[in-house]
Amino acid sequence: MKTAFVLFALAFLVFQATAKPKPDVLAEDDAQMPAEDVPRPRNAMVCNAMGGNCRSGCYANENPVGKCFASMYCCVGFQ
Repeated sequence: MKTAFVLFALAFLVFQATAKPKPDVLAEDDAQMPAEDVPRPRNAMVCNAMGGNCRSGCYANENPVGKCFASMYCCVGFQ
C-alpha cells in the first residue's frame, strides 16, 4: 500500500517538473489586460460580490460590467 503512495508522489513530481512554468513578471507592454480577459459576472451572486446590482438598465452614475441574466445587467456605481 505504501508503494502506491510513493509511486503517486513520484509521478506527481515528474509531471510538475515537466510542466511549463508560467511567467511571473509581465513585460511593460503587457501592463493592461485585454478586454476579453477581464472577468465578467454571469449571475446575480457574482455581481453582488463585485459590489454591483442586477437591473434591466444601469443608472447614470453606474457602469454595466456584465450580465446577470439574458436581459439583466450587472451595474456597478462609480464616484
